[in-house]
Amino acid sequence: CHRFKTICYRSSKDTKSYNEAKATCREDRGMLATAKDEETQQHLARQMDAIYMFRAWIGLTDETEEGQWLWEDGTLVGDDAIWASGEPNKHYGKNCAVMSKTDSPGHGYRWYDSDCQHHNLYFCEILFSTIS
Repeated sequence: CHRFKTICYRSSKDTKSYNEAKATCREDRGMLATAKDEETQQHLARQMDAIYMFRAWIGLTDETEEGQWLWEDGTLVGDDAIWASGEPNKHYGKNCAVMSKTDSPGHGYRWYDSDCQHHNLYFCEILFSTIS
């Protein structure tokens, strides 16, 4: 795992739907990664670059209420969200967020809404104190 502050981030080696990825993280006593600030976003981006990961699920969804994006821990996404331009685009069925490399120079990784049934790589975050 890659430790950052008090959290261990584990990248997957397999692709899963959002709910399958979420269940896998929970089995490991964690949850899908929450990139709530620029510093954490940059840490995940560096990990993605290091392993040539182009796109990954993050723990962000509006499945409960369309347009209300919540992190896996139940907190609402703030005004500092790192969405790509034009995202979330609110197309039907795009209720889960992926962090993906952009085509725009200098923009690195941004969030996109995606169909939760698509299969993507993912990051789990686990409190370092719970790792055995």
